[in-house]
Amino acid sequence: MPFFKMMGRFVFGALALAAIGAAPAAAQGLGSDEFKVDQRLSGVFTIAGKQVPLPTGDWRVAGYRKNTVDTGLINYGAYGVIHNLVLFKTSGGTVDALLDLNVNALPVNDGWGVSKDCDRQDFYATIGRYKSGWDASCLFLYHNQTAAADKTSRAWGDALNYARDKKLALPQSWVTAGFRVATRADVIDARFSFNPETRGLKASNGAWDQSPWHKSKFESDPAKVAFVAALATWAGPYSQHIEEGMKNRLLVKDGYAMPFANAPKVDNASVVARLKTLDKLYAEKGITEEDYKAQREVIASGKADEPIPQPDAPTIAFWKTLAYRPMVSTVNIFIDYYWVGSPFATGVLVILQILVNTTKFYFHEVAWERFMGGSGGKRDAPRTIDFSYASLNS
Repeated sequence: MPFFKMMGRFVFGALALAAIGAAPAAAQGLGSDEFKVDQRLSGVFTIAGKQVPLPTGDWRVAGYRKNTVDTGLINYGAYGVIHNLVLFKTSGGTVDALLDLNVNALPVNDGWGVSKDCDRQDFYATIGRYKSGWDASCLFLYHNQTAAADKTSRAWGDALNYARDKKLALPQSWVTAGFRVATRADVIDARFSFNPETRGLKASNGAWDQSPWHKSKFESDPAKVAFVAALATWAGPYSQHIEEGMKNRLLVKDGYAMPFANAPKVDNASVVARLKTLDKLYAEKGITEEDYKAQREVIASGKADEPIPQPDAPTIAFWKTLAYRPMVSTVNIFIDYYWVGSPFATGVLVILQILVNTTKFYFHEVAWERFMGGSGGKRDAPRTIDFSYASLNS
């Protein structure tokens, strides 16, 4: 018995020493939320519990940081930590494409809102797929410029150092497809930028608003128009992949189509998945045959992905004011006439009340949404929150 006790103690001690020795090695390993420079990624990868789809090819980590968000109105503290990841896809000694990704580290309870870029009027296109108090999805197409490290995110500064160390050339101008998907708890802000020079278009310099790629100038060049059109054709279906990645529902694991192919194919993975779900509902008699046929036609035609216009807070306040005013004015007529007794004086009072109180009501609604919308109930429209980005678009 003493022999077995001695052997037991020996084995226990050996295991303990092995565990202690292995602990530092485990701490140095890479988890799903830790990335190192020059690490290779492809297909679909996971960050902060969310899937992110990559166009086909080999992508490399050029910069990775964790930033914090303070909107000025709300200090998120630890809940405002954002993973900022910059990926390069190279062609020879040139950066052919880059991804500037921002993803929240911890879920919040009052939404992440939209980017100001979702409403820009000086971009090629801004499309709001949907937008409410917490949930939002938009995509935007614009031209971008490579910026110095001190004017952008820390991750981009690391990426510039990576490009210098690897002797990788960066273009002055990019053409970018940006995607913003937000729920009450989480957000993905993904911006894919593509190098026009590696696709046969000449380099261009100058200030952002003076660039040949600017919205007001690019239409004079048919090649640039075709380039932007090809990106738009790719970005529409790709926004659905970003949304599915937020929910960890991506079906394709080995990568998604790149834009600008000579004979582009429609990426219909999401269409197939939705048709399968619809077939299952019909088989389980969850929907009628008439609804089944109608919905199949909508999904197969691509109309299910068409954006639905959503009013912003000032628009909502305007219509609420119009709905509220007739009822209040009618009541005021009887009250004013009861106390004043003069039809003329009553009319003057009612006109003054309509002018003054309507204005007060409208601005009260807008101010409430702006400053108090995050307290208590759900807001009519999401707040605007931006992160640190890789390049300049203004």
